[in-house]
Amino acid sequence: MTKELIPGQDAYYERQQDVMQMFVKDPNETRIAKALGIPRKDVVALIRDFKDSARGTDVRRERTEELITMVDAHYGLLIKKQWEVIDATDNDPDPKVLTVKNAAIKGVADLERQRVEVMQKAGLLDAADMGDEVARMEEQQNALMEFLNRELCSACNDKLKRLMASYRGGDSAALLRV
Repeated sequence: MTKELIPGQDAYYERQQDVMQMFVKDPNETRIAKALGIPRKDVVALIRDFKDSARGTDVRRERTEELITMVDAHYGLLIKKQWEVIDATDNDPDPKVLTVKNAAIKGVADLERQRVEVMQKAGLLDAADMGDEVARMEEQQNALMEFLNRELCSACNDKLKRLMASYRGGDSAALLRV
């Protein structure tokens, strides 16, 4: 079903854009419907209409690129906020603050991984780009782990290992070496 640009359809296209922005981040129609407060059948129809109207045209590519750019910027903002938390806790040896810092470090790693996955799915990262991105993420993670190993007392280090093990299914030794 193709929608024509006529007065009064701005709301339709704005809603469709909202749906597609969320769809790029999470393709679950039920969660999108709940988040936007609209029926799931409407979400499914908006996604279908978007795909139908853009199939075989440059419009689809351009709109997808726009959505991917917005998602990338969103991830960049979230990562920046996580780094602000890490920076704010740099000189505080309190174990509670270090737990917050560890969660922020994990958050950065998770967000970077998710951003790379989105770019891969969109076909925007070739193998060379992915390798560079993974290497950069590994360097950041190694630097952060070295800092934590150096700065934490043994009791805090043990506590952090347990916390990280709960995040990684028991594999904290790969991250922290005492």
